[in-house]
Amino acid sequence: MFGISLKWPAEPAAAGPEARSIGALAKLGLAFGPLADPMAIWGLRRWFFPLSRLWAAADASGADIDRFLAESGLALKRQPLLGYAVKRIAGQADAKDLLDAADEAWDGSFFGRPNVRPATLAWLEQVRKRAAQRWMLARIGYQPLAVGRRLPSVRWAIPTPSEVEKAIGPALAEPATAFDLRLRPKVELSAGYDNSIGRVSWARFKSPWHRLADTVLAKVTTPTGAADPPTIVFGNGVFVEWDMIADLSGVERVLVERGFRVVELVSPWHGRRRPPGRYGGEMFFASAPLGPIDLFVGQALESAVLVRFARDAFGGKVAIGGISMGALAAQLAAGYADRWPRDCRPDAALLIAHSGQLRSVTFEGSLTRALGLPPALHEAGWTDAAVERMRHLLDPPDRPAIDPATIVSLLGHADRVMPVAHGIDLTRRWGVPEENVFTVRQSHISLPLALHGDDRPVRRLKQILG
Repeated sequence: MFGISLKWPAEPAAAGPEARSIGALAKLGLAFGPLADPMAIWGLRRWFFPLSRLWAAADASGADIDRFLAESGLALKRQPLLGYAVKRIAGQADAKDLLDAADEAWDGSFFGRPNVRPATLAWLEQVRKRAAQRWMLARIGYQPLAVGRRLPSVRWAIPTPSEVEKAIGPALAEPATAFDLRLRPKVELSAGYDNSIGRVSWARFKSPWHRLADTVLAKVTTPTGAADPPTIVFGNGVFVEWDMIADLSGVERVLVERGFRVVELVSPWHGRRRPPGRYGGEMFFASAPLGPIDLFVGQALESAVLVRFARDAFGGKVAIGGISMGALAAQLAAGYADRWPRDCRPDAALLIAHSGQLRSVTFEGSLTRALGLPPALHEAGWTDAAVERMRHLLDPPDRPAIDPATIVSLLGHADRVMPVAHGIDLTRRWGVPEENVFTVRQSHISLPLALHGDDRPVRRLKQILG
């Protein structure tokens, strides 16, 4: 229905077309990058957010049309549209059943049964990915229901200041205590298979952040032919659900092709860590400021666990990194790593499209304004003074806990999501050497694509790691 084959693949899909598509997007990114943010934000606000909210409402409702109407807030009085909605939510429920079956088979083979052939694992990954694509793209079918209506982008669940204080308590007075690694969960490494650029396996463990306490997933890709490559634990941006759509996201492909082993995190509330009844990334904003606290603290601690795992499993140097939301978590990890055991501390960091001031991202960034976060916070009782109390827990500390000479930064002059000035200010405050800071005439959206044409930050990181 949406251009996705409903037949399960007989063999693993070739990676060639995907690589060519990324190359074409990279050229577009370099050419039109400065204009990408306003165009992308318009599309997100006009289509992606409302359709995703309807999709999430259907996810919470199963095939129950009355519950779907209540969850979505739609008032469909005309019979043709009501009948259309019934078919759409039923189709989405069927797609979810197919994905659940594919996930069960995937999990049982990657982490369950011994001695599963690599070709079978590759096939099961393609089966799961195609089922996930069909389910994710079901949101496109809700477009007729959105025409002529003002639909919400987010189902808000913002806690009051007193609720946040009760939830995280002492960390408000002493932010560093939130980053203490109280749990060191055991990491399971799955069986693996080969694709066109490397050896692929998966790692999983229980999140060390008690307020998440879910299962963390990370994809481990070791480049073909690389002898003892350095490892980087990497996090993606908000709404990026690479484990449901693509075989490898854009920045990670650059890193693997330049000789890095990449441990790519599935971020909290995204992909296979998404809570029912929410679209991927929605909870990050919907429950602000507690949502960002939980994601940043959780992902920073999860990175610490993966740094230790990578050292034990593979040896060699281990960096952390991220783009956008993932970079904000990585810079907090770089800021508080001295609170962790030595084997959990990274050797270097790669920060792409980051900011040193989260308050400016919340109230000045084009994405948060498009979602309507600032007025939603004020309606929930968040005064400027109350927001300021949260700032110390979300902003990076005054000095990094790793050597500033091992930090690499990439920023875009045309970034309207993470105002570039605060990223530059952080690198100066942290004492990051000028040769480690790269600024290009790109926007937030186009910055990762630009790496395909200008990989100087990646090459610099590799020099630092030796």
